[in-house]
Amino acid sequence: MEKKLTFNEVNCFSPINTQPFIWMAEYFSEDGLTEFDLETKKENNFSDIQKDKLRKFGLIGQGSKLFFNCNGGAFSIVGKSYSIEVECDGKLYRLNDSSNYITDVITYKRAEANVSYGVKSAELRPNITGYFFGYKTKVEVNGVKFNLKPIVSMVAEKPLYLDLSLSADRDMKITLYICKSDKRFPYEMELKKNKTSRVHWNFL
Repeated sequence: MEKKLTFNEVNCFSPINTQPFIWMAEYFSEDGLTEFDLETKKENNFSDIQKDKLRKFGLIGQGSKLFFNCNGGAFSIVGKSYSIEVECDGKLYRLNDSSNYITDVITYKRAEANVSYGVKSAELRPNITGYFFGYKTKVEVNGVKFNLKPIVSMVAEKPLYLDLSLSADRDMKITLYICKSDKRFPYEMELKKNKTSRVHWNFL
């Protein structure tokens, strides 16, 4: 039987020793693309991802999988589901509606290298200190247009956190909810029309 390249079935370990986490794109056809081929270790380009076929996108490594569903943008972080809601004047705005299909996926790394006098640049070996993934999207809910950019951030010696950028097309005094299964974690804030606000939230 042909092995499928899906987050449900993938071996959650990086094929290369120098990078413990790699990005992975899962397609509706139950195949996909990984940053390094899991068998040949050949590197693939992020630009080669077929974004119109994406079902899920995220990171795999060290036995863990972290991703979001491209239908709506809800996250799955090590087996736990997370979504984002906004409440204002008694109205609830669910920002991860499955009818909103996301193609603007994001991933990048942060690296550091210590430079010593007399060392050639070709000999430098940067050390990766952070992995980041998420997306950027526009979603309209109950007549309000939101711009949403959630980035899951995995930084050395820090807890896993969500860096969320949010704006709306009007002034709103809101309660932002990060929803984990049956729990909701509130964050009171004000949105100014077309101005981006940011929230740093540690995953629990």
